[in-house]
Amino acid sequence: MSERRGDAWTAPRALEKINTAAREYSPRFTPDGRSLIFASERGYPTETRGRPVTYDEIVSRSAAIGNGLGNIYEIPLAELGLPEVHLTSTAKRPVLTDAAGSPPEATPAASAPKGRFAAEVFGEGVISTPALESGGAFTPDGKEFYFTVRSPTPTTRPVAAICVSRLRAGKWSKPEVASFSGRFFDYAPAISPDGKWLVFPSIRPIDSAPARNDTDLWIVERRGTGWGEPRNLGAPIDTTSEEQSASISAAGDIYFSSDRPGGKGSLDLYRAVRGTNGWTSVEPVGFAVNSEATETHPYVTPEADLLLFVSVGRPADAIAGGAPYPRGDLYASSWKDGTWSPPRRLPDTINAPASETYPFLSRDRKWLYFTSETSWATVPVTEKLTYRDLTHRAKDLLNGGPNIYRISSKSAGFE
Repeated sequence: MSERRGDAWTAPRALEKINTAAREYSPRFTPDGRSLIFASERGYPTETRGRPVTYDEIVSRSAAIGNGLGNIYEIPLAELGLPEVHLTSTAKRPVLTDAAGSPPEATPAASAPKGRFAAEVFGEGVISTPALESGGAFTPDGKEFYFTVRSPTPTTRPVAAICVSRLRAGKWSKPEVASFSGRFFDYAPAISPDGKWLVFPSIRPIDSAPARNDTDLWIVERRGTGWGEPRNLGAPIDTTSEEQSASISAAGDIYFSSDRPGGKGSLDLYRAVRGTNGWTSVEPVGFAVNSEATETHPYVTPEADLLLFVSVGRPADAIAGGAPYPRGDLYASSWKDGTWSPPRRLPDTINAPASETYPFLSRDRKWLYFTSETSWATVPVTEKLTYRDLTHRAKDLLNGGPNIYRISSKSAGFE
């Protein structure tokens, strides 16, 4: 804040009692001049947890006030040491209660995505919910599905955990946090074709070192019906740069994205070649695939004859109306004559103006699974919306948060 002194303003000073690691904005005084009203995207603490978070905790907190998506707060000015005009800055209680806090009288019908998008929601109501789900990997028998559930905090690191749902009597079970996840920022699981390994990115600390700000790739090995303890994959895969979103071929090669020095764009795709002594070399996937845009979230078939990935910033990307921000679209490249072919963008039945990420194929290659943030809304809005419409649709399945979808491989042009 800055104060008027004569004809000039004082040097600005931060309001430390209000400011957090999240975003605070739009300050206003109340009409009586005794309090400050402001917006904040603060959520609940996420960095250090003495015990693993549960699936129910992530989902319930994601729907609660203070979930990180923004609320309006009030603080008395006296608490900020300001004269006469009080700024209220313990700001632990929002001025407005949760707009959709009480359940609607009747559950509104599920909204429908706009445009040509033709994929179907996977595991609706169990795996894909109004909470935030993304990525995914099946075990070889197709009876376990691992995926990411995270909190919606946009300006601070969210809570993210790898969860598992099991197929029982033809129905997917309520998800639970995987045995090796829940304490740190873990996401994007990938399972090897033989089911022996699960690889995932995480910022968890290595040994006794503090938690990292860059993500590394970690691996857990199958132990009976469960998993062992995660271990860092180490050099040459992990560096002080970002390593993200892996996929594993039948030969044991790991495809992943990284922003390490020497790439073409912000994130590029790499292949870690597995030899008799583990992964001893890393090479770029190829300049036909990597570009000055972002390439990430690779999926390679077990035979390594088809590569799917996400790119952000290519000219062919679908752009929405309004004030667009960079969003991912899905691309495919085939292995031909000893190299990867120039990528092709998947059709608009898959790529919406929203963000599409984390592609992978079913084991029989009949289905393409992916994550999309497609929603009921369009810009410009084609219908008059009420306050009730907005608050209720914020809790709808298609609220703009990520869900997991599938579409036939034939529709994607893979058959």
